[in-house]
Amino acid sequence: MSDNGTMVMQQQESIPIPAGDSVELKPGGLHVMLIELRQDLKPGDELELILNFQNAGEMEYKVTIREP
Repeated sequence: MSDNGTMVMQQQESIPIPAGDSVELKPGGLHVMLIELRQDLKPGDELELILNFQNAGEMEYKVTIREP
């Protein structure tokens, strides 16, 4: 939150996840923002998302687009 009470987004280069723990990505908190898309996405669309983990390497996820 900024000094005037509005939400502020800051790009994170990485998100630490302690061993045996988890991190929830959700609107209003930590989330993935897709930029430079080739087409618009609408609720119900599916796409393949590849996340790169320091120790586990690349992991591919099938995600469904939904309303925020």
